Amino acid sequence: MTDVQVQSPAPEQKPSGGKSNTTTIVIVIVVVLVLGIGGWLISRYLAGRLAQEATEGIIGGIIDSKVDLDSGGNVAKVTSDDGSFEINAGGKWPSDMLSEVPEFTAGVIEASSKSTIDGGAGWSLSFTKVKAGAYESYREQLLGKGWSETGTVTTDSKISNMENDNYYLIFTVNESDSTASLIVTSK
Repeated sequence: MTDVQVQSPAPEQKPSGGKSNTTTIVIVIVVVLVLGIGGWLISRYLAGRLAQEATEGIIGGIIDSKVDLDSGGNVAKVTSDDGSFEINAGGKWPSDMLSEVPEFTAGVIEASSKSTIDGGAGWSLSFTKVKAGAYESYREQLLGKGWSETGTVTTDSKISNMENDNYYLIFTVNESDSTASLIVTSK
């Protein structure tokens, strides 16, 4: 007897669908991109945050005070047992400015600062793009709010020194370079 082996026909192989391979490749690319971009963003955030905390620690150690920098780099605040000092690059009129100091709107705020010490407060603002005639107009507004003028100086700049019962104020405009400054301090 002879053994006869019968081979069964091989199963028919269908070509794999190009659609599933393409989908797999697209998914892999999307995952790699998301992880890559996410990792880059996270590393930038962490690096920035670490640099900020290191800077706060170094400055705070030098001046023996607490220092807080915002993550955008526009605000720096130093706090000690005696008081605080905060500086802002650009921005808005201080929300806690005295009501008897009208908002100066004839220029763009370039920087502002606020300090507090022993219960007193002081503000300093610098302006650019100051419009012609701003000195006279704002001076009149200040006088209308009850400030008394204690002196004026006119050189390349126009300077008005004023006071009320609790505060001193110095307002300066340099029309040749379209800048101004305003300083308000406790007596």
